[in-house]
Amino acid sequence: MLCEKCNASIPDAPSNTSETSNFPSSSLQNLLRGQNSLTPSNTSEIQDIIAGLEVDTHRIRWELISLTNKLKRLEIQKAKYKSLLAPIRRLPSEILNLIFTHFSCDPERQNNISDDDGVTLPGWSLMTVCSHWHNIALSCTALWRKIRVDALLFDNSEEALDNLARLAAPLKWCLDHAGETAPLEIKFQAYMEMHDTPVPEPEFMRILFAQSARWRHFHLTVDFTNFESFPSFAALKNCALTSLKSLEFSNDQYQGHTEVDIFRNAPQLTQLTLGTLPTGERTGMFPWGQIKTLELQLHDTTHELF
Repeated sequence: MLCEKCNASIPDAPSNTSETSNFPSSSLQNLLRGQNSLTPSNTSEIQDIIAGLEVDTHRIRWELISLTNKLKRLEIQKAKYKSLLAPIRRLPSEILNLIFTHFSCDPERQNNISDDDGVTLPGWSLMTVCSHWHNIALSCTALWRKIRVDALLFDNSEEALDNLARLAAPLKWCLDHAGETAPLEIKFQAYMEMHDTPVPEPEFMRILFAQSARWRHFHLTVDFTNFESFPSFAALKNCALTSLKSLEFSNDQYQGHTEVDIFRNAPQLTQLTLGTLPTGERTGMFPWGQIKTLELQLHDTTHELF
């Protein structure tokens, strides 16, 4: 018999070692209960019996392992065959596409692209199920339209800049598969943490802001106001956000004298959520006259709201 793991030879032992010995069961019991010393012949024979039982034990143990592994393989194979009969495999591609679209509606299943926590694209998990799902997920634009990007924009170390550079590829993947004209839902969180000097504008920002005309919902959370440090931010002043209908904006470091007018040219913007309100003298940050729904999510309130 061969060991399944190392192919070592395991010697076979008699199927019932005790029956081949000179000690019937009754004699063994007498020896266990008796007080007489064993003869050298008895001792040698008992040692042989023990060795034989060890071989039997070893053989049976490996037989159990072999049978257990075989059982696991059979269970896995059975599960694979049963999966072929699953009703979802018989669904038309159009229905699967609707299911994937519904899957994408869960806020927790948005595409997360972060220089700190890495990249999580839920659509990729669907693509790995089988080639059929791969093709459907690849063409289901709804899976790739919701994108969240988190970035630290103050660390100029080589490692931090490399982390920012790596955000461009997954972001471009999502945008490429979201369709050329499909509206996008973007959540962008960027932090400088009171640093005066930001990093050079990363490529992912240029890629993201180049699609500003496709933003349907844009959620921006920042802790800085020097938007002019980033050409992509500054360029928004001259861009028409023609698809933008809903905007969420929060900036804990906003100062009243700072002009933040990058969202003025949004002709369809009617829903506005603010986590921070500008105070003091300022020009219009938003097209207030066309806002129909205003939601305030303020932690620190002030009497100089308007």
